[in-house]
Amino acid sequence: MDAVKKSEELPVLQVSGLKTEFPTPRGIVHAVRGIDFTLEKGDILAIVGESGCGKSASLLSIMRLIPHPGRIVEGSIKFEGKELLRFSKAEMRGVRGKDMAMVFQDPMTTLNPAYRVGEQISESLQVHGLLSGFPKRLLRREREKERAKVMELLRQVGIPSPEHRHLEYPYQFSGGMQQRILIAIALACRPKIILADEPTTALDVTVQAQVLDLMQEINEEFGTSIILVTHDLGVAAEFCDKAAVMYAGQIVESGNIEDVLSSPLHPYTQGLLRSIPQIGQRNELIPIEGDVPDLTDLSPGCSFAPRCRDAYSYCNNIEPPLIVLDNGREVRCHLHM
Repeated sequence: MDAVKKSEELPVLQVSGLKTEFPTPRGIVHAVRGIDFTLEKGDILAIVGESGCGKSASLLSIMRLIPHPGRIVEGSIKFEGKELLRFSKAEMRGVRGKDMAMVFQDPMTTLNPAYRVGEQISESLQVHGLLSGFPKRLLRREREKERAKVMELLRQVGIPSPEHRHLEYPYQFSGGMQQRILIAIALACRPKIILADEPTTALDVTVQAQVLDLMQEINEEFGTSIILVTHDLGVAAEFCDKAAVMYAGQIVESGNIEDVLSSPLHPYTQGLLRSIPQIGQRNELIPIEGDVPDLTDLSPGCSFAPRCRDAYSYCNNIEPPLIVLDNGREVRCHLHM
């Protein structure tokens, strides 16, 4: 009984000291540099930051989908207490889709143009044994079960006339509808975690709101935990409970979304907020000066120091530790030591 209770209290996902590298002719790209975070059941976590800061690489690392020759060199990824980095390739295939599903950024390149959308949704169900029968020789009853399940998923994500549209190909759908199909595929096996890599980037504002509302409903109805990668702080504020701000492969600040956005602690987070236009604001926007650091040639100190208006001389030479404050906020900055 105590063992069951203890298992239920485990975080759904716990990432510790995760480091991912990509060897290149110019040197090693340190894409993810020791990130730590915990995801509880029902949490919605935003990972925000500029392009190239390691957001997508972090999600791919969690799913163990880092393309060769990239590799995870250090750290821990625990799903409900089980260390995923010790799983074999076959064991990871059993986790992907069933327990952890990913919604990629570009549905047009993710969906297979040669297969009908209904076939692509049912494939995940067949792979994980959630449809009995044999894919190539299904009995009539089994085909009806498969079709009913696909119809149910398409209705859940708001695809109209699913009885007809499941027979269509991806090119026959708009960008927003293609993203909904990806979400239907992700939902097919009722995963405990959905990793969404900028799912609204290529969508207009109206469709973006519809997709976010859909994911919110999924979270509330099934208790699904969600990690949303985005560079849009407005989307993060509207949709997420917690935030982790990434810069140069590290999480430099984290906490409840309201706290992070209303009273940012790290100079980088402050700079991001200063560069966002506000309704009614007439003052000039203040951009973050300087360039994103080269991840193959990082300085020994704080990666943000060359762009920081508040940096001291030692910031360029000593890397700041991650500081945990009394209210649970975390920040990686010498100014808060």
